[in-house]
Amino acid sequence: MRIPLLLTLAAVLLAACNAERSAMTDPPPLPDTTAWVVAPVTLRWALTPTPDGSGEVTEPDVVAGWRDMPFTMIASPYPASDARLERPQLWTSRDGITWTWSDSVAHNDSVQTSDPDLLVAGDTLIALYRQNAQSDVLVTRRSTDGHSWTAAAPELTGTLFTLIGPAVIATAESWDLWVVDAYPGGCGAPGTQIIHRRRTIAGWSAPEAIAVGVPGWVPWHLDAAVVGGVWWLLYDAYPAAWYCGHGGAVFLAISADSGRTWTSEPRPLLAPGGAYRHVYRSSVVAFGDSVQLWYSGQTPLGPWRVATERVSIADVLARVH
Repeated sequence: MRIPLLLTLAAVLLAACNAERSAMTDPPPLPDTTAWVVAPVTLRWALTPTPDGSGEVTEPDVVAGWRDMPFTMIASPYPASDARLERPQLWTSRDGITWTWSDSVAHNDSVQTSDPDLLVAGDTLIALYRQNAQSDVLVTRRSTDGHSWTAAAPELTGTLFTLIGPAVIATAESWDLWVVDAYPGGCGAPGTQIIHRRRTIAGWSAPEAIAVGVPGWVPWHLDAAVVGGVWWLLYDAYPAAWYCGHGGAVFLAISADSGRTWTSEPRPLLAPGGAYRHVYRSSVVAFGDSVQLWYSGQTPLGPWRVATERVSIADVLARVH
């Protein structure tokens, strides 16, 4: 008698999963983004060889000047949009376009690790990324050569979907960390919060929600940098009626008081359409009066690719305001 009951329960659960999947694959039409186009955006596709041979990567974070290398990038391979294969890897480049794969950064191939962020402290690289299984754990690993890494050190642990897309601005005295809290909906959350914490010698501060975002769009992944003496928070977001894997655009928020208050710019740096049908986690590095941006996202034909542009700060601000 117990077998039919188990089969019935399994059928109910399967039907629920299929209904959720159907709802996620047949969302409403995308918002009209044509009014956002204020100037042509010239992108150059990056060459990102991967150990699996696909060349598909997502969630890049780029730093400049580590050990005399112009550009170093951490990102996750993402062949055929298979999240089970995300494992942060390291690349180096002389021009920010053609990349050489260095080594794997992930410490455990038996669990999903994703959402990497990269920091430089002298000659040391610090990789911060998310291990997500039954809970979210942010871990750090350190390397002086890009090949040998220290053991993974847990930084923060939280409920699943509460430590998404970490981004850090670091000084010698402290780290300022931002993450996205999408509990309990995860990828399909109709709304998220951006949470700030500060780490000092005394440890991590209590979490604090910050007011960043554009109405109707759900923040998902982050990058943070100091640009022209002010703080930038770069975040991809998806329309509230959609979910994290479709229709995303990359927006910018700016703080002139070291992160205490933020101004969310109303237009995106890059919207879906043209090169990308979905724009995802992206990265920014400042060079004097200009920045270089690396976007990740899904192209119209399906593969996940990284593209880059070099643009003046003044032109960025004109595009997003």
